[in-house]
Amino acid sequence: MPKPAAPLAPELRSQPFTLAEAALLGASSTRLRRADVRRLYRGVYAPIGLELDLAARCRAFLLTAPEHWVICGVTAAMLHGMPLPRRCEEDPRLHAHALGGENPPRRRGVRGSRGDPGSAPVELHGVRLLGPTETWAGLEPFLGIDELAVAGDRLWDPFDPLAGEAEPGDLIDRMEGRRGVRRLSAAHRLMRPGAHSPGETRLRLTLERAGMPTGCLNQRIVASSGRVFYGDLVVERYRTIFEYDGEQHRLDDRQWGRDVSRTNALAADGWLLVRFTKRHDDAE
Repeated sequence: MPKPAAPLAPELRSQPFTLAEAALLGASSTRLRRADVRRLYRGVYAPIGLELDLAARCRAFLLTAPEHWVICGVTAAMLHGMPLPRRCEEDPRLHAHALGGENPPRRRGVRGSRGDPGSAPVELHGVRLLGPTETWAGLEPFLGIDELAVAGDRLWDPFDPLAGEAEPGDLIDRMEGRRGVRRLSAAHRLMRPGAHSPGETRLRLTLERAGMPTGCLNQRIVASSGRVFYGDLVVERYRTIFEYDGEQHRLDDRQWGRDVSRTNALAADGWLLVRFTKRHDDAE
């Protein structure tokens, strides 16, 4: 009967650790091959059963990575809070980038790239990653043009902006001649400051392609009662508001109550609210 493994030091039980850290705390490379430890990346381990969110996985990967390696692409976009198609969110691979002309990162479970992104990396959730605008540009190989526009509108969310309005265009100008710049330019032309959700952007693009006015995004409206509201797409000339309602509008009783109260207050002032959900098709 095999001898029971010696317990890991307390410092190794609650977070990922390197081979060097394990050795300092009395856990040999042989001990790390026992069934209660898993290898995450080259030289990085974690106890079995330890749940790791995306940021924790990135921090673990970077424990033994060179300083010029940063998180990029789809992984960085999720950390920045950019909306992505489900196929991207379900991809288990980390996207990592080697700054400059160094060889791209090569690790199991990692998709590597290299090059000069145009500006220094940033830190978010303890993770070294490309900034929001460079991250958006790095999504070009993975997204369609409309999907790039949806992700790009997140940069200009009026309530939580990630970048200035000029930054994507400036980056595209610096990328002249590079692969993918035409698709980025096409997506950039579809983007507009002011969107607060991916559903709003998709609704706006649908209406614009149908020749409909879309007005101002998330415009502030002061009702005659003095209450202040915001509308997704406010067409003031026609006293019409196009709204995209996500699932929370249906599932949250308090949100639903606020929506009804808001609809009534705006209707009393002559506003027409035209509401859409993900179940409505473009023709409707």
